[in-house]
Amino acid sequence: MEKPIKKLKEISLINNRNRILKNYYSKELRKGKTYRASNLDKVLLYGIMFLLLSTILIIRSNQFLLSIFISSIGLYFLIIINSRISKKAKTKRITEINDNLKKKKLIREFSSLNKEGFTNYIEVIFKDFYEVDIEKAELPLDLKFTKDKDIFGVKCIKASMEDRIGTRELEVFSKELDNLGLKDGILVTNTHFTDGLQEDTKIILLDFNNIVDILIKLDKYPSDKDMEDYIVDRFIDRRNGIKTQVKDFNKKKIIQLYGLCAIFYILSFFISFPLYYKIMAVVSFVIATLVSGYKISEYIRLKDSLNIDQN
Repeated sequence: MEKPIKKLKEISLINNRNRILKNYYSKELRKGKTYRASNLDKVLLYGIMFLLLSTILIIRSNQFLLSIFISSIGLYFLIIINSRISKKAKTKRITEINDNLKKKKLIREFSSLNKEGFTNYIEVIFKDFYEVDIEKAELPLDLKFTKDKDIFGVKCIKASMEDRIGTRELEVFSKELDNLGLKDGILVTNTHFTDGLQEDTKIILLDFNNIVDILIKLDKYPSDKDMEDYIVDRFIDRRNGIKTQVKDFNKKKIIQLYGLCAIFYILSFFISFPLYYKIMAVVSFVIATLVSGYKISEYIRLKDSLNIDQN
């Protein structure tokens, strides 16, 4: 009995995962429309086309069943052709969405690092990419390594993604290499260089896109499967966050509001002007009910937008 139950749970998890992914990609592809809403749009469109085609054929041929049959066949082939064409376009767009997510994820990782953390990150990938031992260097350099008897000085610039590394930073690094008696150098940044900067120097310039290329070659860049896991995990985190908020609200706010109502009502029996306290009790009750109703409706709205299961 345990095996069938375990199998059903696995199937349920797979179906839930697929539903989350379909919903996410549908929203990205169709300007916020959920997968279910997109399918309903297609059904409505095909239904209208079927009715129009059937009506035209019935009017012209005066053959009801034959017109319905021809319309059904025509619509069937139209759906098949459209599905194949849209599938190719959809696959391409999903690949672009995943690529964009991968870059955003890497940008977030870099944004959480300080200069030392970014330097350590570069040290690790350079060790694997250049297949050499990397050593920490004294200022003004960050790292140093020897490749084919050539000594390379490495400087890491951690900046905002909106910033561009330009001529000034390159000139400073060139002078620093000259002062240390080094001919070869690598200037690496988590952002981008100004256009045409590489053409004016023999120093190796590595920006965000070059780091991505290195990670791909090292097989350390996230795969499409990793992105799907990332989408599902992020969805579940958001869902759990909403559930936690609603749960906390139910425990604290609603109890406090209805408790206030009860206090006003009880005090009306012991204090002068009982009508005033009863009115305040009713007001508190109405406010508590309206606020809790709003929270519940807000949760339902978020639930629908996230396609959250009840379980």
